Amino acid sequence: FLNDQPFDDNFKLLVSNAVSGTAKFGQISESVWSTPESVDMELMESNIEKVMNDPDGAYPYADSKSYRNMCRFESGNFQWHELLMQYDYFWRVEPGVKLHCDINYDIFNDLIDNQVDYAFTISMLEYEKTIPSLFKSLVKSLKKLNMMDLLTSENNYSQFVLDSNKYDYNLCHFWTNFEIGNLNVFRSEEYNALFKELDAYNGFYYERWGDAPIRTLILSLILEHPRIQRLKNIGYQHDPYLQCPQDLNMRVENRCSCDVDLDITYKFFSCSWYFDHLVEELEKRQLIDFSSTA
Repeated sequence: FLNDQPFDDNFKLLVSNAVSGTAKFGQISESVWSTPESVDMELMESNIEKVMNDPDGAYPYADSKSYRNMCRFESGNFQWHELLMQYDYFWRVEPGVKLHCDINYDIFNDLIDNQVDYAFTISMLEYEKTIPSLFKSLVKSLKKLNMMDLLTSENNYSQFVLDSNKYDYNLCHFWTNFEIGNLNVFRSEEYNALFKELDAYNGFYYERWGDAPIRTLILSLILEHPRIQRLKNIGYQHDPYLQCPQDLNMRVENRCSCDVDLDITYKFFSCSWYFDHLVEELEKRQLIDFSSTA
């Protein structure tokens, strides 16, 4: 359990008695949970004021400074926290989420056995107004790092995030309130080089870049198939959205309690179906390449 302020002793006692394992409590240092000195505070406040006065309405957390700190922390600093340094994998869990199906296997071992470095449940479109300069900043970062070839690779997941018609970000992102990942990928030279370049634009503060699009863009470029997986067998809810396994036999086998009619996989704002389609295409391509080689 991590927080930017010390946990209350009563909270630690109650949580320690409630969990099945050993609960560990850590504090996030101010150096990674505060507005960087490079941020022009007047410009940030001015941009926030514009958003709050938008006649079409403000997007979620538009004026929240702590939310901006959280997004920056989750995008490029969480993997270095002292409590996480002894681990290779993490499973992010947020308050209020619900798991609607039994999980009858060791997810971590399954991901490792299948060479998966990142897994998620729900994917959807980002609020475009929160990231107006993100893709341009990404392209500049890739050029600076001599990594532009990642945008056109046929082996990674670049097609999941790239609108090839407009040469722009298509807004699809992994919903990071449920994610399981290989910490060594997040500690890798490639991931951190891209994060640091993007972080230098201060988009977390001048706009409201979320950790989800940052995470998605970087991982989709640096990881090749089959390193990213959608966990379609897990019933997961983070209000107001729900993933409920589509397959009836899967729901029966895992004793799912969710309503499949409320599943968002094929909703207009969902990218889950698009990711599944891309994976099918990548698998077909690999089979063709393998048969050609053979």
